[in-house]
Amino acid sequence: MPPSNGAVKQQHGNARIIKALQIDKITRETDLKEEVLGTALAYLEVGEDQHVRVRSQAFTTCSITFHKRSPEDLRRRSSLVDAILRRAHHKQGHFIVDVPAVAMDLRVSLNDVQEELNRLQAGGELNFEMKNASFCFDVVKQPNDLCELTLKLAQHMKSVEDCKIAKLDTMYKAAAAAMEGADAQKTFQRWISDYFESSKDPSIKESPPPGIIKASRYGEMTHHLFWSR
Repeated sequence: MPPSNGAVKQQHGNARIIKALQIDKITRETDLKEEVLGTALAYLEVGEDQHVRVRSQAFTTCSITFHKRSPEDLRRRSSLVDAILRRAHHKQGHFIVDVPAVAMDLRVSLNDVQEELNRLQAGGELNFEMKNASFCFDVVKQPNDLCELTLKLAQHMKSVEDCKIAKLDTMYKAAAAAMEGADAQKTFQRWISDYFESSKDPSIKESPPPGIIKASRYGEMTHHLFWSR
């Protein structure tokens, strides 16, 4: 049984699934920009079904060194240190651990872990450094069909991209007309009207055949979201 006299209080009941995507790593693996990944997460939070609850970005890899007493001695006094030592790997005198995994083991929040680390550091027990900025979120609902969710996500992201391109095209045409000496106000209003009329065209919203959509990058993302540990 882990010690219970640490400052971190375990929350009983259904355990939350806390996940984190390291931004540098996931952008390399999926070839997607950070803002695109943020938009995709937002869709999974507020789309047809709420699959995730997005948290604030945080650093999620913790490097720890112990000072006042040995790690084995301190783990008997702190439930957090006990959980850390169960998860951490030792590298050149440092204990490296994934904070969301520790938070899940203890059924506490990421903030609870951070606060207890701060308390232990203030008491001279350890020093720690947080690394790897990450998107953090709770998994609210596992998808019944990961492939179907990936396809819906890819379709949504394509519509977002098309919308941005249409907006830029509208602004460019209005600016070009103004430079040519046309009535800028009327020209701008006409292009805006055309833009909104085109957005009502069902053919624009029609989903392309699945084979055309390059969903593999989003497949990599959804795999990390729901399957990776």
